Amino acid sequence: MVKQKQGFITLPNIYAFLYFSANNQQGIKVLLVYDEEFKMFLQKAN
Repeated sequence: MVKQKQGFITLPNIYAFLYFSANNQQGIKVLLVYDEEFKMFLQKAN
């Protein structure tokens, strides 16, 4: 089960879409890629 990260509160709709799409293998890959890209986005924002 994927646990919600605090950083995703700013984009709940996108996170929810990726979270529920994680039911299939492609969705999991998208979720993992988005997670890494969003981490870099947060670092730049800070």
